[in-house]
Amino acid sequence: MISDLFCHKCDLSRTTAGGVDEYGIPTNPTTVTVAGIACRYVRAKSVIKTLESGIHVFRQPALLLPAGTDVREGDTIAIKLTDPGVASEYHAGPVHPAYDDLTLHHLRVELEAV
Repeated sequence: MISDLFCHKCDLSRTTAGGVDEYGIPTNPTTVTVAGIACRYVRAKSVIKTLESGIHVFRQPALLLPAGTDVREGDTIAIKLTDPGVASEYHAGPVHPAYDDLTLHHLRVELEAV
């Protein structure tokens, strides 16, 4: 089962504005944190892209989460890792669902270091 592969724990935080003032600035922000979510940190894989400025190598780590986890692009994710040299706080990038036949299997979230 995929749940056997979730060997890390993480906390998801989402900040939402209570409203906006007359200048469009968010007011009364609220932060909701869900702690202790089972997950798996996946080290960065290289992607080679050819741009006008030349060939570039991009590396972006990812996080695997159980299906049904409420995670959105822009959420803050704190991963509890003991590996030196690995950031522990990230912003969630695009969220990609992974399917097994016709069933949602898990979610893959691209991570951007804070």
